[in-house]
Amino acid sequence: MTQQEADLLIYQYQGKRILNQSPEQLLAAHQKKVAFYTQRLERFLPKDKDARIVDIPCGDGNILYFLKALGYHHACGYDLDESRVQAAKDLGLNASVRDAFKAVQEVADCDVIFSIDFFEHIDKAAAFDLLQLMHKALKPGGKIILRTPVTDSIFGGIHLHNDFTHRWAVNSQVWEAIAGANGFTLKAIIDERPVPVGVKGFVRYWVFRLGTALIKLTLKPIQQTNYKVWSPSVWFVLQK
Repeated sequence: MTQQEADLLIYQYQGKRILNQSPEQLLAAHQKKVAFYTQRLERFLPKDKDARIVDIPCGDGNILYFLKALGYHHACGYDLDESRVQAAKDLGLNASVRDAFKAVQEVADCDVIFSIDFFEHIDKAAAFDLLQLMHKALKPGGKIILRTPVTDSIFGGIHLHNDFTHRWAVNSQVWEAIAGANGFTLKAIIDERPVPVGVKGFVRYWVFRLGTALIKLTLKPIQQTNYKVWSPSVWFVLQK
C-alpha cells in the first residue's frame, strides 16, 4: 500500500464520521466556534462585507459559517471531500468540490484566503507551490489566514501527531522565513490561549496564566522559559 492509499483510507473514514452528524449537530458545532474565531480573527478581516474571501480547503464549512455570521456576502469554499462539501451545502454555505491547487488557480482578486489545518497535510515543496499560487490569487495587500501545528512550545507535538496524514511542522520563526521566501510579510502570530470572555473564559484564562507561570518557573534552571506560543497550533496572518 502506498502512502497516498493509506491517507485515502483515513480521509474516507473521517468523511463517514461527518456523515453521521445531523445538520443540526453540525450547525451547533459551527455556532460554538463563531465567538472563538471572532475574538482572534475579526480584526484581520476587511471592513467591506462585499470582500472576496475564499476558504481552501473548506471542510464542512466552519470558516464559511463564521464569515456568514459576520455578514460577509461573497465567501466561498472548496474541498475535495464530497461528503464534507455536501454537509456545508446543507447549511446553506457556498461550498464546491474542487482540488485545493486547482481551486486557487481559478480564483483571482481575493482579499483574504483562509487555509485551516491543511499545510501540514502536504509536503514542503507543495506548500511552497500553494503559497505562490495564493500570492497570485490575492489582491495587493491581500492576506492569507492559516492555521497549522507548530513546535514552539512544550505542547508542540500534540497536533502534529494527532492525525495520521500530517507530514511536518516547524516553529513560528521558520514560518516567518517561509512567508518571506514566498513574497509575504508575516503580520501576526495568534496562539489559542484562553480569552477572558464570560465566566468560563475568565476561569480558563487565569488557570492558563497561573499554569504557564508555574511551568516557566520550573524550567528556569535549564533556561527554557522564553515561550511566546503555548498552543499546539497557531494562526498565521500573511500579507502580500
